[in-house]
Amino acid sequence: MTTSAVPSYAGYRFPAEVISHAVWLYFRFPLSLSFLLDTHDRAVAPAVWSLFETALSVIGPRPTLIEWDAAIPALPVLLSEAAQAQCSLARRASGGRDVLAA
Repeated sequence: MTTSAVPSYAGYRFPAEVISHAVWLYFRFPLSLSFLLDTHDRAVAPAVWSLFETALSVIGPRPTLIEWDAAIPALPVLLSEAAQAQCSLARRASGGRDVLAA
């Protein structure tokens, strides 16, 4: 059996360079014993919003989905979370300045 020096990620959604970099990061920066788990069955946790803000600072504004898979709340709760995401996106698009939600 022969092995390739460069693993094949054919058929995966992300380019091989992205996957390879993610694997490198995984081994380069060990994870702590704490981790973030978003179960999609309750309001977005503050730590998830913080991670979202960090991601936006790196990749810029992107289409965003607030997802609930279970225990779906009343519409006002969903709209509130969507508004919070929209404010984060607008803040990032405006160069980090605080913006008021419309």
